Amino acid sequence: KPSDFNNISHNFASVTFKIVDGTLNIFRRDVTLTSATDSKTYDGKPLTNDNVAVGGDGFVEGEGAVYNVTGSQTEVGKSDNTFTYELKKGTNPDNYNIKTVNGELQHHTI
Repeated sequence: KPSDFNNISHNFASVTFKIVDGTLNIFRRDVTLTSATDSKTYDGKPLTNDNVAVGGDGFVEGEGAVYNVTGSQTEVGKSDNTFTYELKKGTNPDNYNIKTVNGELQHHTI
């Protein structure tokens, strides 16, 4: 309010203070969770890769997620490296726009 301010300038005898409130916009952080892409020559053993990369704006320090990567490729061919996630305690989902992207697992022949 104008009464919170005092004119201490000797150059201006009469000063009127006009208060104009500004606006603050707080936007959600964009976070992209991407499971790993991996490949290997077919050996009869499952190909898995449990890595998940956090991209975009990322999580605020101390916040984040725990990942359960379920993708697996045993035969020659390829498939999505599927995963789910659960936000860590204290991570508010309303503060984030979270997008998930599956990497690709590929078993190939020589």
